[in-house]
Formats: sequence, C-alpha cells, structure tokens
Amino acid sequence: MSTDLPFGLWLKKRRKALDLTRGALAERVGCSLATIEKIESEERRPSTQIAELLADALEIPTNERELFLMVARRLKSDVGLASVSPILSPPPKTNVP
Repeated sequence: MSTDLPFGLWLKKRRKALDLTRGALAERVGCSLATIEKIESEERRPSTQIAELLADALEIPTNERELFLMVARRLKSDVGLASVSPILSPPPKTNVP
C-alpha cells in the first residue's frame, strides 16, 4: 500500500489495477464471490489458504509475498503494506519492433 489503507481497500485497488472483477478474482482463487466481498469490506480476513491463493491471483511479487500474507492474516498491521503499491507498474518499454 502506498498509504495507510485497510487491507480490504488495498485488495480492492490491487484487483482493479489488474482489471479483475470480484467474480473473476473469486474464480482465480477458487472461493465464492461472497468471500471476496467480505474481505474487501473488512467483514473478514482470508484464511491462510485463501491468502496464499490471493497472493498468486494478485501477482504479489516474491519479495513482498511474506509481508502480504502476514498483513492478510493480521499477523502484522495494515500499515505494513505501505511499501507495497496496489497499483502495478507498466512493463518497461523497449525499442524492439
């Protein structure tokens, strides 16, 4: 997170940055749409298994994965994700035709 966003809002921004609907994310993760809705609205936190699957589906970089999982499971404050941007950087441009 680039600011102190709650985990659910950070997740929503990351999902939208990947141009995914809640349904598409639920399908990638293998959970119900209701589960994604509840996580994004801060009604619940993901289980360890769902957090792992979310990390994969949201393309969390390897060097940020452990932090993501700790925050997702509330083992670390949401502020911990301040260093992880929910917005993806565009791929580097090349001059290759």
